Amino acid sequence: MTSTTAPSSILILLDSIPALTQGADRRPGLVERFTRQVLRWIGERDSQDLSKMYMPLTSTGTSYGYAFVRCRSDADARALIARSNGRVLDRGHTLSVQLAEGSTRFEEIQQSGVLDDGVMGGMCLLELDG
Repeated sequence: MTSTTAPSSILILLDSIPALTQGADRRPGLVERFTRQVLRWIGERDSQDLSKMYMPLTSTGTSYGYAFVRCRSDADARALIARSNGRVLDRGHTLSVQLAEGSTRFEEIQQSGVLDDGVMGGMCLLELDG
């Protein structure tokens, strides 16, 4: 299996987010709006740049309840985890933020085969506010 962590960046797993369905039928742009909201919550300076978060979707456009971001350094990653892990998103969802590499949850996700290594490798790095 190929590694999904690019050199000189730290992959972060954002887990326990709501499963969303994208589509023109009822809620066009829902995934994009939610992605921007999550980027704001975690302190990203440019929450309009959707290439800074990867949220895999099923073939029907429904998210799996997790997403990924990349940090420039271990210090940025640890700061992001400290300020974002445990954040209540809504009544049924509390954000779980952790280093992807080495986590059991990330291994489960990798084994599921839903990750696109091309997208994972092409993610832009976060520019976090102080």
